[in-house]
Amino acid sequence: MHIKTVIILNPNAGAGRAIHEWRGIEPKISFLKPYELFQTKQKGDGIALAQKALKQGAQRMIVAGGDGSLNEVVNGFFENEKPISEDARLGILPLGSGCDFAKTLGIFSIEDALQKLKTNQVKLSDVGHVQFKNKEGQDVGRFFINISSFGCSAKAAHAVNASKKRLGSKLTYLWISLKTFLTYKNPKVMLSPQGEASQCLTMNSVFVCNGKYAGAGMQWGPKAKIDDGLLDVTLVKDLPCFTGLLNFHKIYLGKTYELSDVEHLRCDLLRAKSFTPVMLEVDGEDVGTLPATFTILKHAIQVIGLDD
Repeated sequence: MHIKTVIILNPNAGAGRAIHEWRGIEPKISFLKPYELFQTKQKGDGIALAQKALKQGAQRMIVAGGDGSLNEVVNGFFENEKPISEDARLGILPLGSGCDFAKTLGIFSIEDALQKLKTNQVKLSDVGHVQFKNKEGQDVGRFFINISSFGCSAKAAHAVNASKKRLGSKLTYLWISLKTFLTYKNPKVMLSPQGEASQCLTMNSVFVCNGKYAGAGMQWGPKAKIDDGLLDVTLVKDLPCFTGLLNFHKIYLGKTYELSDVEHLRCDLLRAKSFTPVMLEVDGEDVGTLPATFTILKHAIQVIGLDD
């Protein structure tokens, strides 16, 4: 009996390179046949396409795109904040700029992804959820499978998304992150982790992590596990510019917590509010502002590929 497979392709992922890369991949995925291919045309299509496919019995959903495309499909696994199908599997063909969640699964190339899909081994992954204010000021909710953050990091994500990424993904993320870090004015934020006292802190960025990587390979959640039912929260406080610049390379090496003014905590619920507007991003997409409430759904999605 064939597994009903659906591939959702974002042809514009990776600054428009995805459609060209897809043409080279297509002959290599005959082992997935028969499959249905759908292409997204605008924001939100990934959610609608995934929901429709799952309701029609899709058993394996493969995202051909980047982290933004993946986020949409993950949100399409749910309706009214409940899973549509508990048996469907989620796979990844990394064709975007960052493809950071794939790295947590040990997928650093198309070849890695094809091998994972051939093996078809699954791991239950947690999924984060954040309630926040969208750009129109409405209270909305969104799921994330990798990392959601707010502060300087979200402002940098907005700038990256608006750029043409002519330097390539890694250099673009690095350059814009450094430039934003040097000019960003750190706001005061009230943080309330479940089971701990609330703190009012001057923060540069806060990363709420299910996966390990963000920003094309920066390890903002080096100790995060996708199946432990906990959010790994990385607090980047009022880090001096010179210290940050001197030690930025450590983030790529997973030595993030060696930086001064960087702290780590784990919780299953985090509330954050601010006294001035603070931007929020979800899986690399800038979506709104604080206040926000982060929670975790344990073992919510079966992902194809095993992390380390």
